[in-house]
Amino acid sequence: MACAFANLKAVLDDVFGIEIPMDEIERATTLEGLADYLGDKLRRTPNAISPDVVAAFLDIRRAVAVVMKRPKSEIQTSTNWKALLPETSAGRRQVWREIQKISQASLPRLAWPGWTWGVMYTVGMMMLLPLAYVGFGQGTYWIGAILLLLALKVFVTIGRATGTELPHQTVAESARYVATERWTPSKVAYSPWTSAEVLKPLRELFENESGEIMHV
Repeated sequence: MACAFANLKAVLDDVFGIEIPMDEIERATTLEGLADYLGDKLRRTPNAISPDVVAAFLDIRRAVAVVMKRPKSEIQTSTNWKALLPETSAGRRQVWREIQKISQASLPRLAWPGWTWGVMYTVGMMMLLPLAYVGFGQGTYWIGAILLLLALKVFVTIGRATGTELPHQTVAESARYVATERWTPSKVAYSPWTSAEVLKPLRELFENESGEIMHV
């Protein structure tokens, strides 16, 4: 039993970002009672994590569990994306698209590493300059300008579509990005949490693989 409470405390500390005393968890006999305690503590915690961030994390966690076929309990806010996604470029792009689709989260696209952009820029300019020269050299400046713009558009589109660089290191960073907080500390000295808002993520955290709710 002590081990179960310790695991529960670790999950709650991780998701809600606050230190929860073990005796308070042991004292709770229902999810509703635990939600009341957590809601009160979060409201009294300056710069506490917002409900939107927790909701975004749970959406992303659910999608990763489905796509990667892994237990949700293994996916924490501190989990590194590199430990979740495939190492191959094609596999990583496909999985990232599926995670965005299932979670319906506005995650940013995978990008090219900086050095790759440098190589692409150099090669691209070597291809663009002759096209522009053909148009400008014949006095048809508008043709050269159109060719230049079209080539630039293709160049940028390819770069965005085939990137493999992860936009964030951890799942928590992605959750904060989706919640539009982007790691910016809130200046508000209170949290908007209510017991009902705490109860919603609690139910999902206590839901087992069969869809049943495990009671405290």
